[in-house]
Amino acid sequence: MMRFVVFVELVNSHDAVAKMLLAVKQGNLGIESINIHSTEDGRNLSAILLLHGEENKAEWLVNKLLNFPYYRSAKILKQV
Repeated sequence: MMRFVVFVELVNSHDAVAKMLLAVKQGNLGIESINIHSTEDGRNLSAILLLHGEENKAEWLVNKLLNFPYYRSAKILKQV
C-alpha cells in the first residue's frame, strides 16, 4: 500500500464532491484526510486528498476525474 496526495480543482457543486468521493471508493482507496476550500468567491473548490491504496490507483483516480466536466484539474502532488 502506498500513500499519496492528490490536488483537485472542481466546480462548487454537491454532485462534483459526491462524484469525487465515489471515484475514491470505486478505486478501492482509503481516505486519511480530505481538505476542501472555496476559491474564486465560492464559484470553485480546491480539494487536497491524502489517500492510500495500490500504486497505480493514484493515476487511475486523476484520469477518471478528468473525464468529468466538473473537474478543472487533478494531479498527484506526492507519493509516499
